[in-house]
Amino acid sequence: MKIVPIAAGAAVLAGAALTATAWITGSRIEQQFHQGLSQTAGVQASVLRYDRGIFNATAQTLWTYDDGSGPVSLRANHRIQHGPLPSGKLAEIETELEASGEFLAVFGAALGGRAPLEVSSMIGWDGKQQHRFNSVAFNGQHEELAFDWAGLNGHLDISADGTRATGTFIAPRMRISDDEGGSLAAESLAATIDARRAPGYGFWIGPGHLTVDQLSFQETANGDAVQAHGVRLDVDTVLRQDLVDIVSRLGVRQLSAPPYGIEDFSFGLTFGNLDAGALQAVDALGASLSSGIEFGDAESERVLQALQEQVPVVLRRAPFVELDEIAGRVEQGQFTARARLGYQGDGDIERFNPLNDLNLRIALQVPAEFARDMLVAQVTESVMAFAEAMGMDDPAQIQQAIDEMVDAQIAEFIDGGLIVAQGDAWSADARYENGGLTLNGESADELLFELLGPMLFR
Repeated sequence: MKIVPIAAGAAVLAGAALTATAWITGSRIEQQFHQGLSQTAGVQASVLRYDRGIFNATAQTLWTYDDGSGPVSLRANHRIQHGPLPSGKLAEIETELEASGEFLAVFGAALGGRAPLEVSSMIGWDGKQQHRFNSVAFNGQHEELAFDWAGLNGHLDISADGTRATGTFIAPRMRISDDEGGSLAAESLAATIDARRAPGYGFWIGPGHLTVDQLSFQETANGDAVQAHGVRLDVDTVLRQDLVDIVSRLGVRQLSAPPYGIEDFSFGLTFGNLDAGALQAVDALGASLSSGIEFGDAESERVLQALQEQVPVVLRRAPFVELDEIAGRVEQGQFTARARLGYQGDGDIERFNPLNDLNLRIALQVPAEFARDMLVAQVTESVMAFAEAMGMDDPAQIQQAIDEMVDAQIAEFIDGGLIVAQGDAWSADARYENGGLTLNGESADELLFELLGPMLFR
């Protein structure tokens, strides 16, 4: 019967090996847990408690965010199972955001004992991370505001080396309303990210997308609602060697803001030729401040000094801001507009001269009927106030005064070269370069002197 003690000895050895492996695994997870919190950006995260056992652990963390109006703190509770686990997993972590205070008083019954946000995380032996987010649906009333939240689901996957993050988040509905009938609502929100750390730098690059089926805002029950259908926002940060472009595109299939309506609205904004080293310094500043550094201490002064030293570097790269296009279709026709502001100086901030160092271009084209309707709306208010003061009550006479004033303004714009009438459209092209201004191809230095003279010769 020697097999009995041999089997017993083998079981003891196996149990000891399993226990030792679990303890080593738990130690590694605890180190990664603390390290991960130290790398969070935009918020200050700290571990309040970490209790490690052989096969599992529990922890509590505090997350603090301060946007300048005062700090907001939230607690999170974590249940950690660190095995060893099958399927190549180093650990599984269940995180629940702790509901407390007024939030619990308002939404506690609707939550039914569940946390407002739950996160399930899996960490592989190779370092890969998979996070699944779930927020339950809840609603409630707080003072004069009513909240309706239909929940949220999402996932975020992080590569083993921590340099790649991809994810998707979906929220079916969000609505906030008050007792006066005002409301703000969004239907079918979806966000995706595909980001990676810029090689050689610490900041993130890559595309992100947000789509919303419907947005609506109403100030009061009797007021007109502003609605947007088919909203899409695309943002991409692109690294070109040591230069960065931040490109944003907004598209709205249908926008309604009574009495106006716009279809196929688009808006593009680009911050171009940004120095990557300067962005790295800004990223370092954000990380320093989120880790508890306050303005005025030695560390913050060092970071701010580093930022100031980057200003000449940024300017020498000829940065620019460009409205690639503002376009849409109204009842009267199509409109488009573009603008670009750039720097062309030598980078010496002490010799900065906006008259010589900046260049600007603005170009637009609008339906003539639409532009006239806008002028009529602007003029009507002042004419009606004048008519009331003068005791005028003849509608025909008031309308005639409005038409005459609008026609006079249009003639002044055209005769002064500010706009060009081309069939059913008006266009304008203004350029400021090398200290000179042109309007629609003609020199307008006299107008420039009229605009800037009072400021230059005070």
